[in-house]
Amino acid sequence: MSVKRKSCDTHISELIRKRRNQLAITQTELAKQSSLTTTAISQFESGTRYPSYTALSNLADALRVTTGYLLETNRENNWA
Repeated sequence: MSVKRKSCDTHISELIRKRRNQLAITQTELAKQSSLTTTAISQFESGTRYPSYTALSNLADALRVTTGYLLETNRENNWA
């Protein structure tokens, strides 16, 4: 589940994509690991959809980071 918005803060979108690339996993693999759909991952990364708290928590677990890492604008290695 997620919240649909016209324009999302690109901060979270960029962090999701960056961390996924660091882990060398595809959107499909991230979707499976986070119990989300590939479409949702694509929308989160493009900024057309903002993840709900549950989706954000699932993403953080799958990306091996804290939810704080995805939400904070000033962060230093908040990896879980």
